[in-house]
Amino acid sequence: MEKRTVLCTILAMVIIPTGMYKIVHPGHKAEVKPAYAWFDEKSGLTVESDRPRGAQGTIKTEPRDPAKELEKQIRAMKAIDDFRKKLEESKKPMPEMETEFGHLVEMIISVESGWDSKAVGDQGNAVGVAQIWKVVVDDVNRFSGKAFTYRDRLDPRKSREMIQIYLDHYAQAYKKATGKKAGMETLARIWNGGPDGYKKGKTAGYWQKIKSTILDPL
Repeated sequence: MEKRTVLCTILAMVIIPTGMYKIVHPGHKAEVKPAYAWFDEKSGLTVESDRPRGAQGTIKTEPRDPAKELEKQIRAMKAIDDFRKKLEESKKPMPEMETEFGHLVEMIISVESGWDSKAVGDQGNAVGVAQIWKVVVDDVNRFSGKAFTYRDRLDPRKSREMIQIYLDHYAQAYKKATGKKAGMETLARIWNGGPDGYKKGKTAGYWQKIKSTILDPL
């Protein structure tokens, strides 16, 4: 009877179910196989260590539940999938954007934030995918009679609509002032430098960034 008990104890220490646990020693990134393992009565799972059970300084892992590990992976994959769907949805053309400047709006967003709806720049003044300032929101509301809020800058679709309204307004203002039709370069520089942005030398670099998105799109 005693021999059988000893044999069972030895088997319990050396038989290690796979996929139930892991141990990573300090200073090692790779997973290593432990020397000892035993059944943990409290958790009902296998615990493993580099030293015998109860030994001083024993290093052991927290028991891992395969079902919970799988559940975490599924949740993470779903979160990634939901994010991708929202990103694709934000890129779908809106009726207001079926114009010659629709593609320019997409390029502006690509340069401004890389489609990051939570982006904040210019010491907190520029917000959202298009890095819109509060003054632009105020101007757009004045042009269109709409009631966009500053928080709408965090909404990709509303940000795109605001860009479209802004560009359409200043395209007309440019044609009235010069007798010429505003091209993509003119409007991109206006977006970057304000109503007279097309006259400012510093906005030329912004136009070069916009053009680069044609060759290297998202």
